Amino acid sequence: MPSPLPLMKPAFSLLARLRPFGLLRWFSVLSLLSIGLACILSSYLLSRFLTQHMLHRDAVLTQEFVQRVADIEFDKTRAAGRTPSIRDANMQGLLDHFAGVPDTLRTNIYAPDQTLVWSSEKILIGKRFDDNPELVKALSGEIEFEMGETSKQQHPKHEHMFLSDRPVSFVEMYLPIRDNKRVIAVAEIYRLPHALFDTIGRGRWLIWINGIFTGVFLYFVLFWIVRRSDATIRSQQSRLIESETLSAVGEMSAAVAHGIRNPLASIRSSAELCLDDQSSPQVRESVSDIVAQVDRMEKWVRDLLNYAQPESRTAEQVKLDTLIWRVCDDFARDFEKQFVVSKLSLPDDLPLVAGDRVAFEQVFFNVLTNAMQAMPKGGEVTIRARMPLPGAPVVIVISDTGVGIPEAHKAKLFVPFQTTKAKGMGLGLALVRRILHRFGGEVQIRNAPGTGTQVELSFLVASQG
Repeated sequence: MPSPLPLMKPAFSLLARLRPFGLLRWFSVLSLLSIGLACILSSYLLSRFLTQHMLHRDAVLTQEFVQRVADIEFDKTRAAGRTPSIRDANMQGLLDHFAGVPDTLRTNIYAPDQTLVWSSEKILIGKRFDDNPELVKALSGEIEFEMGETSKQQHPKHEHMFLSDRPVSFVEMYLPIRDNKRVIAVAEIYRLPHALFDTIGRGRWLIWINGIFTGVFLYFVLFWIVRRSDATIRSQQSRLIESETLSAVGEMSAAVAHGIRNPLASIRSSAELCLDDQSSPQVRESVSDIVAQVDRMEKWVRDLLNYAQPESRTAEQVKLDTLIWRVCDDFARDFEKQFVVSKLSLPDDLPLVAGDRVAFEQVFFNVLTNAMQAMPKGGEVTIRARMPLPGAPVVIVISDTGVGIPEAHKAKLFVPFQTTKAKGMGLGLALVRRILHRFGGEVQIRNAPGTGTQVELSFLVASQG
């Protein structure tokens, strides 16, 4: 009878061709770019806002100081019976006050016609700078300010001449001076507010450090969430594929069981009758092979039915050492024919485990069959138990001295219908894992190709309540 494996492959060919979407890879790249860009942009905007806000506040405070000094001088002028004017010679006291503004690099006073009527740089007095939009706005009543830096190169503004012979950072302010509500002059003050610059620098540093820390923290939190989500999606996808596999297996196994179990039983019965007959040794050996092949086909059907049956959490208490001894007795003849030596090291006080006796027999049957097939020229199978700590599972370790599992095949060990054996179905280890998972257990396989395979089977200890 041909293997059912070719019949199942079309059902999974589409799944095999589907290329999974690299959620984690795309997220790690795009989120890094997005979060990095957002943090840089927000840090830049906050730094700019902080700088502008603090400079504006400093300009407002300076303008209030200048206006209070101007109001005092204007009141003195009115008391003398004159109309306040920035060109009045008696305004020299006001102008002298401007020269005493702290951290001042230069002070210029402009008349409404944009003529520079007073300056701490005497050579500039009387000059007129028409191309000065900040001065025009200040004459309309607005406070204007900007940061700049002096250099020995040509100044972008004519009024910056002779500011300093070395590069220094400064704040340039255009402050309207009012008499009542009328702007009668503009004070242009170049300041070197070192304390303000230090505060702005620390504020910017804190903003950028906070932006970087927030971006890194947000990235790793989201990366962890997406990684967990990706693992969940992959797990659900695997379960979906397994469910589709089970559906196909269930339909196929029912058809196989109905179509060949009765003929197989008839063939086996006839073969057993021939064994009872006093035939020649050659005939008896051939008949024995027929019985063995019938049993093998029966096992295929049983594997299909066991794999496809719905999961159940109903568990009984199983004595593993007794079960393992019984399975090994069933394999004794096959081990002897294939020159395989079995060694068991099982303690008598091995605790009872939760599960199903028939299902666990299938687990050990499949693992020992794989071990025996891995040693076609004979070898050694060792079965030992690791006594669990309180609350830990019982671990049964089955080792063989066979050829091992090639590295390229490790990823598909538990994938249904994936096999490297010419006459295998690829359900053995898939069935082992499914049965153990059903009762909270686990299977792990460690090997070194050419030196053997080690299979670790874990079983939950049965509750004694």
